[in-house]
Amino acid sequence: MSEAPGTEPGLRRRAAKGVFWTAASNWGNELTRLLVFVILARVLDPKDFGLVAFALVFIGMTQVVADQGMADALVQRKDLDPAHFDSAFWMNVAFGIFLAAILAGLAIPISRAVGEPRLAPVVAVLALSIPISSLNLVQRALMTRELAFRSLALRTLVSIGVGAAFGLTAAFLGFGVWSLVAQHIAAPIAGVLVLWRVSDWRPRAAFSYRHFKDLFGFGSNVVGFRLLNYFNRTSDQLFIGSFLGAASLGFYTIGSRMLRLLFQVTSSLIDRVAFPLYSRLQGNTPRLVRAHYKSTAFAALIAFPAFTAMVALAPDFVPVIFGTKWMGSVPIMQILAFLGVVQFLTYLNGTMLKALGKPSWQVIIVVVTTVLKIAAFLIAVNFGIIAVAIATLCVGCVVAPAYYWTLHRLIPIRLGAYLGHLKGPFVASVLAGAAMFAIRGVLGDSHPLVTLLVGAAGGALVYLASIRVFSRALAAEALDLTRRGMPGLRILRPARRVAAR
Repeated sequence: MSEAPGTEPGLRRRAAKGVFWTAASNWGNELTRLLVFVILARVLDPKDFGLVAFALVFIGMTQVVADQGMADALVQRKDLDPAHFDSAFWMNVAFGIFLAAILAGLAIPISRAVGEPRLAPVVAVLALSIPISSLNLVQRALMTRELAFRSLALRTLVSIGVGAAFGLTAAFLGFGVWSLVAQHIAAPIAGVLVLWRVSDWRPRAAFSYRHFKDLFGFGSNVVGFRLLNYFNRTSDQLFIGSFLGAASLGFYTIGSRMLRLLFQVTSSLIDRVAFPLYSRLQGNTPRLVRAHYKSTAFAALIAFPAFTAMVALAPDFVPVIFGTKWMGSVPIMQILAFLGVVQFLTYLNGTMLKALGKPSWQVIIVVVTTVLKIAAFLIAVNFGIIAVAIATLCVGCVVAPAYYWTLHRLIPIRLGAYLGHLKGPFVASVLAGAAMFAIRGVLGDSHPLVTLLVGAAGGALVYLASIRVFSRALAAEALDLTRRGMPGLRILRPARRVAAR
């Protein structure tokens, strides 16, 4: 007899499948992006990367506003009718076109303000991605709401593949910085085409201000948080690009790019499934608390060792993967790896606040963070990119406890239980990190490729052995959920089910 969708086993299985397809999307997406990024890094100049990275700061900020929080509002709200979807679609398309036009008009003043004339045409062309991305907002929201991550994974993989094909072709034809622009324009176009192909929903020629306002009440708080949070995540790049130039930003981009990659394949993987899951569990506090503990622990299983490896192996990883001309990014990568651990501890707490309908609380935290970062960067930028990275880490450590405190006011999470779920992955990661540093010390002046392979293998073996000692039950449950989530998988034995504590 099949399990009802609303039962806990049924919801667990759907969430597990969501994690699988999100993992397929995230890992396939990021591996493809990394491969393309590596090839382009060997072909193009650091200044080309810095130029596009600087332009994308403005593009990304505008896209956050263009979304208006409609996607999250459509996912979070329990009761919807067709007018909600139609109104959200047409408003986002119109607003996306409006914002793209404004940004294109500001391209020349922005380039003059930072003293980089090549920036203007890059910003103007990349602005086209804003209205393009708005065309599939409702389809993304519908599929997220129904935990249909298989279709979203397909869309992401295809769009990244198409963007990669355009970018690489243009780079080898000698188009320089425009190869990166082509990549960022082709990808969202492909994504829109795929989602419109796999989704049955189509907009009607109708708009209801009442229904739009109904969604915007929630979405406006999400936008406020996302805009401030986006500035928090990119303000370091904005300061570096403005004061230290595109070349310095190019080096910094390598480190920040690896941080984002690790987040996409670790914490963000769980987050994309956790938000709709948390939203469905509103009103059932015991299950909500249990789900939060477990999702945080599952994310820690892959996040902690990933960031630890980034710290230990960066001196070998950078020359092997990107080339020796990028060695200046090694200390940036290591510092930002520690920041990744700090951000991981706050990431799902923020997701829970949003699912509970309290995005305004996140806005308050991010306002404080923004003020602290601006003050820190105004001082740190005078001492170079390493000082900026250190300032980012320090501010992150200062504000991290605020996320736990605000969540504790809404649901009865306990600090001891919360940290207890993280203890096993943390201890195992520390031991794995010590093993990787020891291997690097023993191998000494060996070729970086040899050190990287041996160090990674040694660290992985130590981590897996340590997990079996310190988090055997958690690892067994993660394996069980993996088996549930991977369709048609039969090679894994059913793991012993572990009662959630």
